[in-house]
Amino acid sequence: MPNKPDLRAQDNVYSGVYRTLVAGMYASTTCFGIGVALALLRPSTSFTVDGAHNFHYSAIPSGILHADPISFMALGTILTILTPIARVAVSLIAFILDRDRTFAWITLLVLLSAVLSLALGLLGLRA
Repeated sequence: MPNKPDLRAQDNVYSGVYRTLVAGMYASTTCFGIGVALALLRPSTSFTVDGAHNFHYSAIPSGILHADPISFMALGTILTILTPIARVAVSLIAFILDRDRTFAWITLLVLLSAVLSLALGLLGLRA
């Protein structure tokens, strides 16, 4: 029969992961919803963006300030991509706080792999 600290440790990991995933889902869904609403309010918005040549992620902040639908949808996409990485980071913190070294090391390797993959993708490198 499991003792109380083990159950409390599991609850810490699961509740943190749950909150992270829900927050990421709400944030990205909100961004997509705002983007769609703005696009419907402005029928002249063109969604034929060639991401490799005509749009750069550095344009998102100014696009958000100017209520650009594509910028809101791009931000939603970024949040959707970053949510699982944030989930792994939260898991790592929980495992460290619970002093579960085995899972902390495994989670650290997963996090490093995800961050490295994201960084290489941003640099345009492919495996």
